Amino acid sequence: MSRLAAIPLAAAYVFAAPTQAPARAQTASQASYSVDAEVAAALYNASATQAAMERQYSKQLFEARQQIDALRKQIKAAPSAADNSGRVEELESVVAAKQREIIDLLAQLDEAYAREVSTLEEAFENIASTPEGLRALDMFNNGDQLAAITVLDELRAAKERARQAELDRANAMDARSIAYLALEAIDSGTLTTAQVIDRFEEVTRLDPTRFRDWMVLGDLYKTAGDLGQASAALDQAETLASGPEERAEVLVVSSEVAMDQGNLSRAEALLAGASDAWKSVLSSDPDSIPALDGMAAMSMLIGELNEDQGDLRAARRAYEDAEAHADRLVALEPDNPNFTWRKSNAVAFLGFVDGKEGNEAGKREKLNQALALREAVLERVPGLPRVRLGISSIKATMGGFDALSDHRALLTELLETDPGNTEWQHTLAITNIRLAGWYNQQVDLVSASDHFEEAVGLLEALVETEPTNTNWLLDLQYALTQHAAAFVGFGDYKGGEAAERKAESALLRVLAIDSGNVRAQTQLVWSRIRLAGMLMGQKKYDAANALFDESIAEARALQEREQTRTAHAEMLAVALQSSALPLRLTGRSEEAVARYIEAEQIWSGFVAESPGDDQALEDLATCRRFLATHYRDEKQFDQAETYARKSHLALQSLAEQAPSDTGRQRDLQESHSLLGSIARDRKDYETALAEYQTALSINQRLLENDLGNIDLTMDAMDIKMMVSATETDLRLQQLGLD
Repeated sequence: MSRLAAIPLAAAYVFAAPTQAPARAQTASQASYSVDAEVAAALYNASATQAAMERQYSKQLFEARQQIDALRKQIKAAPSAADNSGRVEELESVVAAKQREIIDLLAQLDEAYAREVSTLEEAFENIASTPEGLRALDMFNNGDQLAAITVLDELRAAKERARQAELDRANAMDARSIAYLALEAIDSGTLTTAQVIDRFEEVTRLDPTRFRDWMVLGDLYKTAGDLGQASAALDQAETLASGPEERAEVLVVSSEVAMDQGNLSRAEALLAGASDAWKSVLSSDPDSIPALDGMAAMSMLIGELNEDQGDLRAARRAYEDAEAHADRLVALEPDNPNFTWRKSNAVAFLGFVDGKEGNEAGKREKLNQALALREAVLERVPGLPRVRLGISSIKATMGGFDALSDHRALLTELLETDPGNTEWQHTLAITNIRLAGWYNQQVDLVSASDHFEEAVGLLEALVETEPTNTNWLLDLQYALTQHAAAFVGFGDYKGGEAAERKAESALLRVLAIDSGNVRAQTQLVWSRIRLAGMLMGQKKYDAANALFDESIAEARALQEREQTRTAHAEMLAVALQSSALPLRLTGRSEEAVARYIEAEQIWSGFVAESPGDDQALEDLATCRRFLATHYRDEKQFDQAETYARKSHLALQSLAEQAPSDTGRQRDLQESHSLLGSIARDRKDYETALAEYQTALSINQRLLENDLGNIDLTMDAMDIKMMVSATETDLRLQQLGLD
């Protein structure tokens, strides 16, 4: 321990003079007291000196003490005027000299004292080596001993902190070097995200002054799914950001955290701030690599935000901006794989938008382009998990079961090396959902159920670790909804309802966190529409009607609030036409017809606005078929035929555009069957027979290409029965016996 550190512990001995020295007058010269004078005064007043004087008493010492006391009285009595300061300093100098004479004399006479005073002098000089210590020594010499010791304690603590801070900075430098190496080791599977978090937590604890350390720690927390810690670390980074580039960088990552937390308004504000910062950099340096890279990353996030809000046009514009910035980066640094990766992401997401808009050819073209870019990156950085996953993800999107299975196997492999990586856990959950969908198509309910349950389990575990992550909650809702649909597909409406109720609960949790979350609000209405359908499947028609009424009211509110958003109008149309059947079954036919007609008007509006929108045309045809069926059941055959013909024309157009699309060809088959049934009800057996035979010819053509299709086989049986019955009706009519 240093001498300075030991002084407060020994103070009771060092400064325990039997009587306090008289306080000196407060003069203008006090601000310039000297180290020699204060050390001499402290040594003279020390109990060791006083004890030595008692042991070595002599007339010479007695007279010297009297002289010192007399001089002190003169100093105390001196006026405080500034023009007397020189006189006071002179007197203090004389006092100090006489005190030093006594100390030196005692040291010559008393060997024990000499050793003792040497130690004391070193300690006092150490104290007086700083302005604060010198001030404390002066306070002590003037009688304010408690305050002096307090100051010295504070000084000691400050010095200890300074020494510790210096040690921490040195340790942080070493720890930082290792931590950044460890960061690289995550990709190789040598270390886990959790292990590297521990290292960066140590670095930021030892030296919390580095922007980059906090940025890395925040990003690691985000990867681990701890959004609260991520947000706190990024806030620290923002306070340390120097210049617009660093500030924009932290705002972009903070916006990702806000999006995961469902706080879309905060995410928008953060991205707007980042945009302003990056633009200010580019205005003075159009070729700034960090700014162009930041703009590319920011544009991707804006696109995702727009997609979450259902605005595909705005999403496309943002992804196009991201691609343009990536192109500029690639032009500036063609050999930088990060910039090629940026471009691949922008192109892939543009492909996904194409897919959502029904442009499958455009989607496939862009995904192939993105795949080629990512494979080029992998050649430069072989084995990098992020790139391997990116390639596998596109193949899984474009390919079938094998590609999905390979993607799942890769994720499982990577998670064995880094089990705390929540991004990979989340991706594995989504992959299981997609595999479950494939098994559903193969009518393998057991395998589908297993994959749905695995996906739900993964997402529930993620939500448990970070309950504020609304994106995970929304994905949990999606997994549960898909599982519910699988139950319904096999006629288990009760099982479907149970799964959909859990999905509804997940949405309510999102809205409890973020009441303005448009995606959750929209999905909650869809969830209740589906639940109403499942209640219908259980023949709980009154309960279904009540839930449909609630859903329609909610859909109207959303549609009125944002009239330009077509998704809400589509949802309202689906709710209206889906609710008509239970109304009919409970004797409320007029209300049912009114809802069918309102839905038809919505679909007609979509078709008029976008003549090339095949999905809108298909929805309109479906709605008109419902109306035709209703009027047929009511024996209003003219109305039934009118709507059936309108529906048929649309379905015929769609089928002609896609001759190999089994779904559309089957819709056309069913349309001919409906026209045949209406004609048969009107006793127009020849027309009915022609329609049935046309339907049967379509069915036979489809079965030739898909012999094992159970639905087509059942259709064939039904149509043949109708043909046979109609032929009988026609013969009876010809005989006059109908």
